[in-house]
Amino acid sequence: MVPERIDTLHAVHRLIQSLGRDAHLQQRFGADPAAVFAEFGLSDQEVGALKDGSIPALAGIGVHPILRMHWMMMTQPQVAAGMSVTEYLPRIEEAARG
Repeated sequence: MVPERIDTLHAVHRLIQSLGRDAHLQQRFGADPAAVFAEFGLSDQEVGALKDGSIPALAGIGVHPILRMHWMMMTQPQVAAGMSVTEYLPRIEEAARG
């Protein structure tokens, strides 16, 4: 049996990956994010962290560092326009140090 924490984290990761490659899901998410969050079975804590979108919030629910970057770039256009992977990595390290 898979522990609940890993199972729900998998749902968060699956959502982020799916949004990155499924145009129909992107449209549905744009129209009704709550419905998509529910479809993926996310908890209130996970939804709150995704809505917050900050590195500490995403790290707090265990989102993989690369998927944190994907989420930020998908949901915060200003981040996507002004940050490369090489600029993102130091931000992850800084956030991890707290």
